[in-house]
Amino acid sequence: MLIHRLQTAVRRLNPTLSADVLEHAIKQIQRLNSPDLISNNEAFHRLLTEGIKVTYQKDGHSLGDLVWLIDFTTPENNDFLIVNQYAVVKHNFYKRPDMVLFVNGLPLVVIELKNPAELRG
Repeated sequence: MLIHRLQTAVRRLNPTLSADVLEHAIKQIQRLNSPDLISNNEAFHRLLTEGIKVTYQKDGHSLGDLVWLIDFTTPENNDFLIVNQYAVVKHNFYKRPDMVLFVNGLPLVVIELKNPAELRG
């Protein structure tokens, strides 16, 4: 996750919500930590497609809203970035896919380009 790009995009896509509310929404993404990859992917997909439900106080009232991570209606409102050889290091885990496509700082596509003639591929 490219946190600065994500924060910038979330602020741009949700201009009526406070910085605190938006940071709380981003933390919900960062907390996806099930040991089951499929469960994590399903939860992440729900947050992307349905928005992140948030509640906050305004003028003494409790309000609810959705924080959007991607603008599906107007794709050009999103920030696209492709990175070659993006290294991921976490604990004793190291991976470097050939390409990663980020949308608003979120890694949505991982591409491995292997030579089919190489056995080690």
